[in-house]
Amino acid sequence: MAGKKKFNILIVPPSSGETVQFNLPQVFVSVAGSILVIGVFLFGFLLLDYVGSKDTTEQLADLRAENAFLQSRLAEMKSSMATFGTYLHGIEQTEENIRLVFGFPDVDPAERALGIGGFPSITDTELDSYEQVSFETEAELEQLMRRVSFERENFNLILDSLESRKVQLDHTPSIKPTQGYYSSSFGMRKRHPITGVPTMHRGVDFSAPIGTPVIAPADGKVISVRNSKTLGRTVVVDHGYGVSTVYGHLHKEKVSVGQVVKRGEIIALVGATGLMSTGPHLHYEVHVNGQPVNPMKYIWDYDGSILAQH
Repeated sequence: MAGKKKFNILIVPPSSGETVQFNLPQVFVSVAGSILVIGVFLFGFLLLDYVGSKDTTEQLADLRAENAFLQSRLAEMKSSMATFGTYLHGIEQTEENIRLVFGFPDVDPAERALGIGGFPSITDTELDSYEQVSFETEAELEQLMRRVSFERENFNLILDSLESRKVQLDHTPSIKPTQGYYSSSFGMRKRHPITGVPTMHRGVDFSAPIGTPVIAPADGKVISVRNSKTLGRTVVVDHGYGVSTVYGHLHKEKVSVGQVVKRGEIIALVGATGLMSTGPHLHYEVHVNGQPVNPMKYIWDYDGSILAQH
């Protein structure tokens, strides 16, 4: 075709021989070049797609392995929470037993239910199985945390009550005020040893040598140190909670007004002072809300081996 450009291709063999010549139209060369370029780009695209697909497959495999591991751990966590729930139930039973032993009021079931909350219901039916387990585990964990918090508050209240009760027990007379013999009981005497007439004996007597230590039977505060005509040298200790103790016929007091004393601390010495004393002994009274009561109810270490004589 005249007037159209052509490309001449000469093939010259390395050895002597006939030279071969080809005449190629320009259009053919252009088309061949375009096809070559497109082929290169297509090969590159396929290569990138293959590499990307391989990376995606590896990532998907990693995600599946990670998902399987997380589901396994979630199942283990759910099992551990069930075990913890059993332990927590045991703690709740212990709390109820402590309340029973010490006479504390039971926790109102409505208050307990309000404190720990209920287990939320699951209404979404489109959740996958692992999503279902995850939701249930999260809900159970939240309820367990509520139960733990509720029990912690209950035990704190019990501890406060026990500490308060311990303080009260520390201030409650409970031991013999001296090592003397129990010689005269509380109550109405048919014949007073000095006056000879029936008389109310407001305390108990312990016979002991002069100078025998007299100890505080409980914690308290000295509110009176005086010399009484009938009881002689006398000490009065206020133990709080409406309880006070009186010690009469003392030889000598070892405390002063306003002094705080502890159970077992020496507060005086046995004597024979006062008009109503027939010999060395301690006259011991216990008052509750201002009224004298039998002190033997407040001597827990008394073994009953010595009988009182009126």
